[in-house]
Amino acid sequence: MAGLLILFTFLMACTEYGLSPITPDLFKDLDPDIAVYPEEVDFGEVFNEKRTATIIVTNEGEGILNIDDVQLTSYDSYILESTGEDMLWPGSSTEVVVSFTPIDNAVHNSKVLIISNDPDEPWEYVNLVGEGIIPIIDVTPLAYDFGTLEAGCEDTEMFQITNIGSADLVVTNIQDLMNDGDLVIDSLSFPLTIKPTEVIRFNASYRPVEESHDFGTLFIDSTDPNHPTVQVTLDGTGKVKGYGLDTFLQPETRKTDIVFALDRSCSMGPDLAQVEANFTAFLSSLSSVSADYNIGVAIADDGCFSGGVWIDETQSWVDQLLILNEMIYGVTAFPGNYTERAFNLFEAALNPVNLGVGDCNEGFLRDDALLALIGVSDEDDQSYDYWLDYVLYFQTLKANPTDVVFHAIGGEAPDGGGCAMYYSGMYEAVAWTGGQFISICEPDYSAALTAIAEGSVNVLTGFPLSDTPIPETIVVRVNGVVEKSGWNYDYNSNEVVFQTNYIPVGGSSIEIEYTITGDCN
Repeated sequence: MAGLLILFTFLMACTEYGLSPITPDLFKDLDPDIAVYPEEVDFGEVFNEKRTATIIVTNEGEGILNIDDVQLTSYDSYILESTGEDMLWPGSSTEVVVSFTPIDNAVHNSKVLIISNDPDEPWEYVNLVGEGIIPIIDVTPLAYDFGTLEAGCEDTEMFQITNIGSADLVVTNIQDLMNDGDLVIDSLSFPLTIKPTEVIRFNASYRPVEESHDFGTLFIDSTDPNHPTVQVTLDGTGKVKGYGLDTFLQPETRKTDIVFALDRSCSMGPDLAQVEANFTAFLSSLSSVSADYNIGVAIADDGCFSGGVWIDETQSWVDQLLILNEMIYGVTAFPGNYTERAFNLFEAALNPVNLGVGDCNEGFLRDDALLALIGVSDEDDQSYDYWLDYVLYFQTLKANPTDVVFHAIGGEAPDGGGCAMYYSGMYEAVAWTGGQFISICEPDYSAALTAIAEGSVNVLTGFPLSDTPIPETIVVRVNGVVEKSGWNYDYNSNEVVFQTNYIPVGGSSIEIEYTITGDCN
């Protein structure tokens, strides 16, 4: 308050009539004296912010100080936010405010120049210094053309993001705006923090599936203040080698007679329980193709099916499972010398003395049916004769030798697979007749029994293609109707394989259309 009174008194002049305002003219013969504080401003290291500083300009003289101009010698990263008052009475001050917002990694120097009517120091300087600390994104390449690729072939280009700044760079997202799925990039987890001089890399791949020009743009978002979004362009052209069209006719489902020869030795308890527990998968596969089947299980040396009955498609599943249990564990299902001799059990079950009128297996073997013989054991087969002799014998039971097929669940060649002995004899018979051999070491027999069931009936589940397709272009039609589900493409066998409940019925026409994979070498 005292200071204001002094200033007020100073600015008023005394006359015979009292106090009167003091005008600048009263000070025209007096000199002002400019004082500036501080003489230098150091903003230090600045990252991702605007930093301000205040410069105090004071008139320490007796005359009026006129500030004619306030300017920066360099506006690189500096801004004059306020230039203050342009006239200062003796003893008064004003503020000049300057800000520093760096846009690169560099030391920035400038000066605040204050021009006034101070006769001794008409130009007063305040030095400014500050260092920018910012992240700077560098992406290479910014554009890439994959050129022309044959459909189904793939090319990959590596991209890299480098932080050439001096503060951590955070990549928050990479948006890929592609015209279709032929151009794809690696899956990345965001945010990605990249320290100064560090590099991250990712791949962009191009795999055309049709004849077209493909293009896309990557939008890379980051904390670089000058380039918050960097665009990368991708191009490529697909060329089709050709188109494939394969047609098939599903054979009419035929009758099938199936005989299991089960090893009932002590070590087979858990394996037989597996067969019984997963037998519904076997039955389900047969039912899915409307198979007409007889299923018998040979245990005893006489080859008679225990209980004098076998499984057929007319029975309910409950009855079928009860009959299965009777054939495996019934009173007359007593294992004898043939328990590890599958070929001898088959021979006994299909012996004419068991198939005639009034005999134990009367009516089981049908002349017009396929014959599937399935051995299950954890030992080698110990039948008395050579395996091929048995195969040739059983083939004489049919007008067409190819109507006889062997399957097995046992130890794989050459060492049994680690849990059993090599199922010699049966292994070779399966290979000879084109059947299914399933390792007894498998933890779940469901898939095994399904495969054996499908291999025991005259039905196709897999349809081999004449050329290698681009999988996503495959179109499957059954009787002219597009099937969008229920099948898959098997790369290893180059087949379209139908799932169990979707296998086309006998007499169906199957048409498979696709784009052929190009020559990628």
